Order: sequence, then structure tokens, then C-alpha cells
Amino acid sequence: MKKIPLILCIILLLYHYPGIAWAEDHSGKLLTDWINVHLKLVRSTKGVGHVAYSRHFVYSAVAFYESSIAGSKVYHSLTGLVSDLSLKKLPSDAIVPAAAANEAYAAMLVYFYGRNLNHAIIDSTLAANQVLLERSGITKDALLASGTFGKRIAEEVIAWAEMDNSDKANAAYTPPAEIAWWQPTPPAFAKAALPYWQANRPMVAGSTTDVVRTAPPAFSTDPASVYFGMVKEVFDVSQTLTNEQRNIALFWDDSPNGKFLTVPGHWSSILAQVVASNNIPLQKGAAAYACMHLSLYDATIAAWKGKYTYGVVRPVTNIQRLIKKEWMPLIETPPHPEYPAAHATLSSAAATGLTVVLGDRVAFTDQTYSYLGMAPRKFTSFTDAAREAGISRLYGGIHYRFSIEQGLLIGKEVADNVAKAVKLSK
Repeated sequence: MKKIPLILCIILLLYHYPGIAWAEDHSGKLLTDWINVHLKLVRSTKGVGHVAYSRHFVYSAVAFYESSIAGSKVYHSLTGLVSDLSLKKLPSDAIVPAAAANEAYAAMLVYFYGRNLNHAIIDSTLAANQVLLERSGITKDALLASGTFGKRIAEEVIAWAEMDNSDKANAAYTPPAEIAWWQPTPPAFAKAALPYWQANRPMVAGSTTDVVRTAPPAFSTDPASVYFGMVKEVFDVSQTLTNEQRNIALFWDDSPNGKFLTVPGHWSSILAQVVASNNIPLQKGAAAYACMHLSLYDATIAAWKGKYTYGVVRPVTNIQRLIKKEWMPLIETPPHPEYPAAHATLSSAAATGLTVVLGDRVAFTDQTYSYLGMAPRKFTSFTDAAREAGISRLYGGIHYRFSIEQGLLIGKEVADNVAKAVKLSK
């Protein structure tokens, strides 16, 4: 009797998720399936912010990549290329990459999100994929050996993850009581988020060194100053928003509130759509996923270093005290200092990481928020999308143009540093 719910879950998955039928060619659809499961868990999990989710995604991406390249003649392990990663060399000649990667991603999601009634989709997706693999002609012995391989990869990645110093990132922090320093913002006035995240171990040593090299304009209440001018621009833009600008701001909101998918989640969704629409094979998709998240994660470290080094005051605080007391931005201000703009930094890093693997001429239509009734948006390249993600924060009223422009530069430089150090293909 205990098997009935699982069997029903498998049947429902096969019926409702046609994209899961990847078994015949072991295509990149396996990656899109697991990304979509991951995104469902993001929406149903409370108390995790953009940056913490970047950690979930990067370690899951590494485990999936390492499992999927078993026996590959094109791609090689990240061991020795990223900080402190030293995976044991396991026999891979008889491993079915799709079966190994299937098990590895499931194990990572169980680690990060637990196994309970809300997350039963992990077990049912794993089981449904195993059924499809067996139907495609893979023997039970091969599935078992491959699954064991994937589990071992996940176990080692988890052990590696637990040594990254992230457990100290949210220690108590009191911002300086200075008019020129960030303070908690309305309406929630939440405490500072992850003030010590910049002390995390980066994925690539040196990738974040000296990338935040331009100081923001000096604080000033003088209407003729550069600082006041950038504050006034946010206010002026908010008073003349076009429908298109409003749509852009809302499309890239990405708040970790159960409604949106967060920044790393949105970019994972973009990759899933690109993999599906372009029939990208499993290992290439896994390489793009890993390169994107290695870059994005290290960009979070660079961004948070800038935020808590300079403590730039958010537009809502400045506008309320300098221009219009009752003013509020279109989207809610995240609980951390303003410079550099995180969305611009992370999006630029993600776009650059994807471009490294997939090229700079990948046009796509982003339908990430169709489930919210938002119209899809078309882009000529990943960089095109990153630029729009950046400027969306000006339209949303939560960032200055200077911070956005610098964020785009910082994210690209981090990703370029990652790409120089990590050569995925042989």
C-alpha cells in the first residue's frame, strides 16, 4: 500500500510534465526538469534570500555537472579548478550520465530543502526519471551503479559546501548611526541581510579581488552635488514611469517572497528555457549551468563586499528625508546597502557565464513569469537581458543609475575571472 502514492506521483508527473520525457536521447531536458523542481521549492520555502539561494544553486549545479560528465571526452572535473574542491576519482566507464545526474540533483535538493510532504516532488521526480531511463533500455544494474555514483558526488559536494564559512554570514550587525550610512528601510525596516557574506569562500580564488574599485559619489544634501543628483533622478523617473518601464520593473522584481523566483532562480529559469528551445544536450547544458552559477555566486561575494564597505543609503531613505516624505518605490527595497546594485551585478555575471559556454548570439524569449500573467520578454542575447535586469532597479525605485552601471561592470569582471580560471572543456 505504501507504494501507491509514489506510483501515482510518477503517473502524474509523466502526464503533466511532458518535458520530462528525455530518456530516449538523454538530452538536456533532464536539467530543465530539475531546475523547474528547484524553482518550485524556492517558491515554497520561506526565510531564504536572493544571496542564500545563490549558494543552493551553485552547489546543486556543481554536483549535477560533475555527475553528468562521467566518461566525457569533452568536459572535465572542477577538481583543482575551484576553491578547495577535491572529488575522489570514481570509476565512470559504466556510468550512465543522466542517471547519475538525476540522483545527484535529487540529493542536493533534499539536503537544502528537506524531505517532507511539501517537497515530495523531489522523490517523485527522481522515481519518474528512473522509470523513463529503464524504459529506454538501461538495465537496473546500470541504473543502480549510476545512481550510487551520483549520490557519492553529491555527498562530497555537500561536505565541501559545509566548509565555505557561510554559517557566519548573518551574524549580528548594527549599522553606524550616521546620516551618510545605510539604515533599515520601510515598510518592514528589516535588519541587515547577510552583512558578513563577503567573508565566504569564493568558488574561484581571486575572482572578486579588486573588482569593486570605484567609490560611489560622496554623500551630500547639496542640490547641486552629484550625490543629490542621482537621488533626484530616481524620484524623477518614478514620477514619469511609462507602462513599459513599469512592466520591466515588475518582471525583474524577483523578490524572495514566494511569488517570484529570486535572481539566481530567474536566471536558472532562463537557462532551462534556452536548453529546451535549442535542444541543448545534457553535458553542455550542465556546463552552462555550472559556469553561470560559479560566476553568479562569486558576484554575490563581490557585491556584498561593496555594500558593507561603503554603506550607501537607499533611495527611499534619501528621497523621504530630502525630497518627499511620503514617497515609496514601486517595488520593495531589499534589506541591505545600495551600492553596488545586486541585481545588475548578479545578472551581468550570470549572462557572462552563460555566454562563455553558449555564445553571445543566443536570442530567447523569457517566459519565467507567465504563471503570474506577465507577458514574455524577448532578448537578443544574455547580455541584453542583464542590461534590462539592471535598469529595472532604477524603474523600480530601489537603485541609483551609478550603482547599476557599476554593478554590470563588476559582475562581468567577476565572471571573466571565473572563466579564465575554470576551463570546463578539454
